Amino acid sequence: MEAKKVFWNLLRADFKSAAGIPFLVAVILVVLCIAFDSWNELIFIIREPENIGAFYYYFNSLSFGGTYSGYLLPMLAALPFAASYCIEDQSNMINFIVARADKKKYCLSKILVSAISGGLVLALGGLLLVLLLTIRIPLVTDDEVMLMTMNRYPFYTLLAKGNGAGYFAAMFYLAFLRGFLYAAAALTVSAYFTNKYVTVASPFIVSFLLIRAYNLLHIPGNFRLNLLLNARAGLGSDRATLLITSAVVLAIATICGYIFMRRVIRRMEYGSHS
Repeated sequence: MEAKKVFWNLLRADFKSAAGIPFLVAVILVVLCIAFDSWNELIFIIREPENIGAFYYYFNSLSFGGTYSGYLLPMLAALPFAASYCIEDQSNMINFIVARADKKKYCLSKILVSAISGGLVLALGGLLLVLLLTIRIPLVTDDEVMLMTMNRYPFYTLLAKGNGAGYFAAMFYLAFLRGFLYAAAALTVSAYFTNKYVTVASPFIVSFLLIRAYNLLHIPGNFRLNLLLNARAGLGSDRATLLITSAVVLAIATICGYIFMRRVIRRMEYGSHS
């Protein structure tokens, strides 16, 4: 019972740390990244707000990988908490924390908080942008629904049925999965390169290399995780797409967490933090 209490106290402290200024900055930067990726459309919104919906603005930037969204969002997911292990390692705070909590519980708390905070950054950033846009423009227009239906992009049936809110709920969930995965990967890197700048930059590097590998190996779109997470590819039904994508992300994040935990515990046992 005491061990559980220690873990929950540690988890609560880590979530409190993750929900600080860097988290708010990251959410705001997500909004700005998506906004600047469709700068021309933003000007169009000001002039003719009735001819474009928030759907087009969001989908065009994220699903087709604008410059800022494609390169900066992975790093923003890592900003709130993924470098916490590096900071505690370099300041020797880790010795004090681990003295009060089990090594595995320490690592598990880091894994959960890093992944969840990373997911929330991208999901809340997208939500905030859409809420701001709908002050001026509709959520989705008839022309945009027709475009989605003709191209049969994932979740187009929700738009065709007039369920714009349901469509965006799916989009924000996929954004959460992206951030969840980016932050988990960054935390794993931090166990090997205990530098906070390398840690925050690592999701961009990993994402860049994976996309190049997909292209070089000519992997079909339906099997490319980046396209599934960007809602540009599907796996049959919308439900199957969400379930399978969630399972793959969770599996990869679990592997990342295992690698992180094993590496950190090994460093502790060999006295690397003393």
